[in-house]
Amino acid sequence: MAAEEQDHFVDPDKKIEEETEVTHQESAAILAEIRPVFEAVWPEAPKTTVFSDRMIANLAVCISRVPIFRDIKAWKEHIKRSRASPFLRGEVPGKTGLPFTRMSLDWLLRPDNHANIVNGLYDKREPPEPITWEAPPVGKL
Repeated sequence: MAAEEQDHFVDPDKKIEEETEVTHQESAAILAEIRPVFEAVWPEAPKTTVFSDRMIANLAVCISRVPIFRDIKAWKEHIKRSRASPFLRGEVPGKTGLPFTRMSLDWLLRPDNHANIVNGLYDKREPPEPITWEAPPVGKL
């Protein structure tokens, strides 16, 4: 794994250092930078006019887990990656058989959803090859 790729990952056994803690004020400021990027990439998503305390706290958790997300460039790539997902765009059904229709800035900031995008869970994948099997002729097992 390249050094720049390793920056996106956090060792789960490593204690989070104090410098990864994010204040409420810092998180709100970063969120103010993220909002126009999100709205440009996801124009059909509901607009966020007021940041809830939960959104600000969720952003702080995301940054604490993956400190590179203090940088707006990381968020730009993250939001573009979410947009590249056919599932998150609602073009392919999920496990329930229904398309995804809940994209919002609030959804994107939830720590588990953030981690799933970072980990590639929603990346476009090629459909699996169909399994073909021919039965042996009768009596020839």
